[in-house]
Amino acid sequence: MLRKPLSEEAKELLLEAVQDKGGYVIRRRYFGGLEIKTNNRTFGEQGNPKDQATWESALNKLRLRGLIHFQSREIYRVTKAGYKMAEALTKPDD
Repeated sequence: MLRKPLSEEAKELLLEAVQDKGGYVIRRRYFGGLEIKTNNRTFGEQGNPKDQATWESALNKLRLRGLIHFQSREIYRVTKAGYKMAEALTKPDD
Protein backbone atom coordinates (compact mmCIF):
# COMPACT_ATOMS: atom_id res chain seq x y z
CA MET A 1 0.00 0.00 0.00
CA LEU A 2 1.39 3.38 -1.02
CA ARG A 3 1.28 6.17 1.50
CA LYS A 4 0.23 9.64 0.54
CA PRO A 5 3.03 12.17 0.73
CA LEU A 6 3.07 14.35 3.84
CA SER A 7 1.03 17.53 3.59
CA GLU A 8 2.92 20.81 3.41
CA GLU A 9 1.69 21.61 6.92
CA ALA A 10 2.95 18.28 8.29
CA LYS A 11 6.34 18.90 6.69
CA GLU A 12 6.48 22.41 8.12
CA LEU A 13 5.55 21.21 11.60
CA LEU A 14 8.12 18.39 11.49
CA LEU A 15 10.90 20.67 10.25
CA GLU A 16 10.15 23.12 13.05
CA ALA A 17 9.97 20.35 15.68
CA VAL A 18 13.40 18.96 14.80
CA GLN A 19 14.82 22.43 15.49
CA ASP A 20 13.31 22.44 18.99
CA LYS A 21 16.02 21.84 21.60
CA GLY A 22 14.23 18.75 22.95
CA GLY A 23 12.32 17.75 19.82
CA TYR A 24 9.03 18.48 21.60
CA VAL A 25 5.63 19.43 20.20
CA ILE A 26 3.03 20.64 22.69
CA ARG A 27 -0.68 20.25 21.86
CA ARG A 28 -2.91 22.13 24.27
CA ARG A 29 -6.68 22.49 24.21
CA TYR A 30 -8.20 25.49 25.88
CA PHE A 31 -11.60 27.13 26.00
CA GLY A 32 -12.27 28.26 22.47
CA GLY A 33 -9.44 26.56 20.69
CA LEU A 34 -6.29 24.60 20.28
CA GLU A 35 -2.61 25.49 20.44
CA ILE A 36 0.18 23.49 18.83
CA LYS A 37 3.61 24.79 19.71
CA THR A 38 7.22 23.81 19.04
CA ASN A 39 10.52 25.66 18.91
CA ASN A 40 8.85 28.81 20.28
CA ARG A 41 6.43 28.89 17.36
CA THR A 42 2.67 28.49 17.59
CA PHE A 43 0.71 26.80 14.79
CA GLY A 44 -2.99 27.49 14.27
CA GLU A 45 -4.48 30.94 14.30
CA GLN A 46 -6.30 31.70 17.54
CA GLY A 47 -10.05 31.97 16.94
CA ASN A 48 -9.82 30.24 13.55
CA PRO A 49 -11.17 26.68 13.92
CA LYS A 50 -10.43 25.79 10.30
CA ASP A 51 -6.76 26.74 10.66
CA GLN A 52 -6.52 24.92 13.99
CA ALA A 53 -8.04 21.80 12.40
CA THR A 54 -5.44 21.97 9.63
CA TRP A 55 -2.56 21.95 12.10
CA GLU A 56 -4.16 19.30 14.30
CA SER A 57 -4.46 17.13 11.19
CA ALA A 58 -0.76 17.74 10.43
CA LEU A 59 0.15 16.64 13.97
CA ASN A 60 -1.99 13.50 13.64
CA LYS A 61 -0.39 12.62 10.30
CA LEU A 62 3.06 12.85 11.84
CA ARG A 63 1.95 10.64 14.73
CA LEU A 64 0.32 8.04 12.48
CA ARG A 65 3.48 7.86 10.36
CA GLY A 66 5.62 7.30 13.46
CA LEU A 67 7.49 10.57 12.96
CA ILE A 68 6.47 11.84 16.39
CA HIS A 69 5.18 9.90 19.36
CA PHE A 70 2.88 10.71 22.25
CA GLN A 71 4.98 11.14 25.37
CA SER A 72 2.55 12.37 28.00
CA ARG A 73 -0.68 14.31 28.37
CA GLU A 74 -0.04 17.19 25.92
CA ILE A 75 3.49 16.38 24.83
CA TYR A 76 4.75 14.70 21.67
CA ARG A 77 8.37 14.10 20.71
CA VAL A 78 10.15 13.61 17.40
CA THR A 79 11.22 10.00 16.79
CA LYS A 80 14.35 8.70 15.06
CA ALA A 81 12.23 8.20 11.94
CA GLY A 82 11.08 11.82 12.25
CA TYR A 83 14.66 13.09 12.32
CA LYS A 84 15.51 10.92 9.30
CA MET A 85 12.48 12.23 7.40
CA ALA A 86 13.43 15.82 8.22
CA GLU A 87 16.94 15.17 6.89
CA ALA A 88 15.46 13.76 3.68
CA LEU A 89 13.15 16.75 3.30
CA THR A 90 16.01 19.22 3.62
CA LYS A 91 18.53 17.28 1.53
CA PRO A 92 19.27 19.15 -1.70
CA ASP A 93 18.31 17.34 -4.89
CA ASP A 94 21.33 16.21 -6.87
